[in-house]
Amino acid sequence: MTQSPVRTEVLAALSDARLTVPEPDGGGPMAQFRRSVSRFSNGDRHAARRDEAVRALRPVDTGALRAAVRARLAAAPGHTDLMPALRTVPVAVLAEALGVPAGRSAEVAGLVAVIAPAYPPGAPPAATAAADDAVPELERLLGARTATLGCLLVQACEATAGLIAACLVLRTTPEEALRLDPPVRATARLTPDGTRVVLDLAAAGLPFGAGRRPCPGEEIALALAAGAAEALADRPVLDVAYGPDGPLRVPARLVIAQGRGRNIVGGHDDRCGTRQAG
Repeated sequence: MTQSPVRTEVLAALSDARLTVPEPDGGGPMAQFRRSVSRFSNGDRHAARRDEAVRALRPVDTGALRAAVRARLAAAPGHTDLMPALRTVPVAVLAEALGVPAGRSAEVAGLVAVIAPAYPPGAPPAATAAADDAVPELERLLGARTATLGCLLVQACEATAGLIAACLVLRTTPEEALRLDPPVRATARLTPDGTRVVLDLAAAGLPFGAGRRPCPGEEIALALAAGAAEALADRPVLDVAYGPDGPLRVPARLVIAQGRGRNIVGGHDDRCGTRQAG
C-alpha cells in the first residue's frame, strides 16, 4: 500500500535525529514539572525518562483497566456534562494500576485534570496559573514518582477523554475513532537553526506518533477508551461542543442521555465536531 506524501513526510521528520522537541521555559511549578518529564526532554534525558515510563507501564493489565473503567462509568448520569468524568475516571483507574492507593486516586485524577490543560506549550495564562497551584499538591501525593507517574497521567488525561468522546459521538470503536477523528492532531519539532516545524499527525494517520519518540501508552489508551465506550455505547449523545482548534481535539462539553437511544449529534454521517453545539 502506497503511503500518502503527508505520512511519508511526517514519518521522516519524526525519525530525524536532528529535530528536537521544544523545551519549556519560564518559571513556576508548572514550568518545572514540564522540565522534569520525558515529553519535553531531548537526548539522554529523554531516553532515561522514557525508559522509566515504559517500566512503570509494563506491569499494567490492560484488560483490568478496560473492565474497571467500564464498571465505573456504567452508571454515569445523563443530561449533564460528561467531560469531567471522562477526564478523571480513566486517570484514576490508571493511577491505581500504577500503584497509587485507591483512597488517593480520585484526588490525584482531579489534580491531573487541572494540570493537563496547561501541559501543552502556549497554554493560556489562566490554565497555567491553576496548574501552578495543582502541581505542588500532586507532588505531595506522588512524591518521588511525580515526574514519571505525573507525565503518564497528564498525557493520558485530555487525549483519552477526547478519544472516548469521539467513540461516543461516532458510535464506533477506539481504533475507528482514531482513524476518523483522532484527539491528538499535531506535534512540534525544532530544526537545528531553531525553526519550529508543526507535524500534522492527524493527516498522517499517526495518532500515537512514530519514529524516535512513539507514545509508550498506546495500548493503555485503547484499553481505557474501550472500557468507557462499552459502558456508554447505548447512551445517545445529546450535545457536543468543541473549543478552539489546537494540537488536541477534545470537547469542551459532551452531554449524553439517561437511557438508550440514537445520537442527536454525531454518527458516521456527521463526523465528530462538524456540528458545533451551542
